Amino acid sequence: MAFVPQSCPPGVVRTELSKTIGNANVEAALQPMFGAPQEDELTLAPADIANTVLLAIDQPKHVAISEVIVRPARQEI
Repeated sequence: MAFVPQSCPPGVVRTELSKTIGNANVEAALQPMFGAPQEDELTLAPADIANTVLLAIDQPKHVAISEVIVRPARQEI
């Protein structure tokens, strides 16, 4: 069976998108999270999402993965 995710909501991912929001208040609120070192576990790197997708598609044909939730370790659910 091919990997056909029904749901794959990521947590906060460190991308350029946070700089294009266009709302100064939201950008300011996100700055502590995006400005923190990766070791603080407040955001995911794009590679974290890519590795998760690779893990899912690398499963044997008899394994079906229909939902994946990936989030920073310190992000509250």
